Amino acid sequence: MPAKKQLQRKNRPEIYLKRMSFLLRLLGRPDKDFQIIHIAGTAGKGSVANVIQSILSASGQKTGLYTSPYATTSMEKIKVDGLYISHADFAKIVNDLKPHINLIYRRFSCGAPSYFEIFLAIALIYFQRQKCRWVVLETGLGGRYDPTNFVEKPIAAAITNIDYDHTDILGKTLRQIAIDKAGIIKKNGRFFTAEQRPKLLKIFKKICEERGADFYHLKNDSAEDYHRLNRRLAIMICRHYRR
Repeated sequence: MPAKKQLQRKNRPEIYLKRMSFLLRLLGRPDKDFQIIHIAGTAGKGSVANVIQSILSASGQKTGLYTSPYATTSMEKIKVDGLYISHADFAKIVNDLKPHINLIYRRFSCGAPSYFEIFLAIALIYFQRQKCRWVVLETGLGGRYDPTNFVEKPIAAAITNIDYDHTDILGKTLRQIAIDKAGIIKKNGRFFTAEQRPKLLKIFKKICEERGADFYHLKNDSAEDYHRLNRRLAIMICRHYRR
């Protein structure tokens, strides 16, 4: 994970989120030009994000997608309506970004933006230039201090499920991991989850109550496989955004 080494440093982890927010301010907040759906979770978040993008694009609304893993080239992380960013567009945005990155390097004691942060900025600029109406963002690691958590008012936030991952950063217990990932839940927002364990759902409900966020739970009553559950979660989110 690109941000992992940075998050392990002794510096406060929130500095990396602040640095991402500062970079976006320098860029004129490109994220303000589209609605954002923010996806976190231990497993399945990429699948959910891709299905949401497919549904929105099929409805005739230009939709950007930013995901963390890739198969062959890192440019697979950035798509609009299912098409990868072109080499020419990618190179142009990188050149446009360089002065801003240098400025942050000079002004922030923690150094220049990370690979993950730069890639995220490239994606947001690209989505703005492509005039996307919707953007689906997949977190890189956790939620609370993940660079994607710059989002102030996502149209929806979702956590697919919780399991043990990156315990050296997110916490040794499922409760700690759930609380970290729940950092994407925003005040007066909408939150969706396909997590099934009552103890973890209780944590999410409590955080939603504290932040005045609406809570939506997708129940798995038929022991269906996780692929189908992920698709249903994506459909559930898309149905609610129209309300």
